[in-house]
Amino acid sequence: SIMLSSSVLAGRNNEGNTRNLSFHLSNGYQFRNGLSVGFGTGYEELDVALLPVYTELRYHPFKSRLSPFVWTKNGWSFTIDDPDDRQYYNYGYYSRSKGGFMFNAGTGVELDSWRRNAVNIGIGYRYQKITFKRLNYWVEETTNELVTSYNRIEVQFGFIFR
Repeated sequence: SIMLSSSVLAGRNNEGNTRNLSFHLSNGYQFRNGLSVGFGTGYEELDVALLPVYTELRYHPFKSRLSPFVWTKNGWSFTIDDPDDRQYYNYGYYSRSKGGFMFNAGTGVELDSWRRNAVNIGIGYRYQKITFKRLNYWVEETTNELVTSYNRIEVQFGFIFR
């Protein structure tokens, strides 16, 4: 199956409440017992643009037209931003992102529609960690690491094509 989903990630940062969009595309296989495994990628922007790459595990306990499900996604998000776009006010410093660990879990409802395809909605929790390494052009010994953790509530809407 192929799943295309869009999510709103709601949470707080230094500026207050924030809502970010997330788009994911995953490919998986569903077994007869309701368990499905797959992998996916996407695009999302928290404070930086991210490219998540993850494995996905889903479970559908019932084989009905309207079925609840639970999911978990684990993986790594790579930053897409160019380090030169992140110049600091201190001359000679720039920031290089290393990306970070991603975890997502949630529950939802899937409604089968035409030819075994489905529409789903869900709500979940997203954790994203991003590490920036601050380097100095002039003094190589001067490096700092900034680790940012994002905790977000996710509202998801998606399509499944089988």
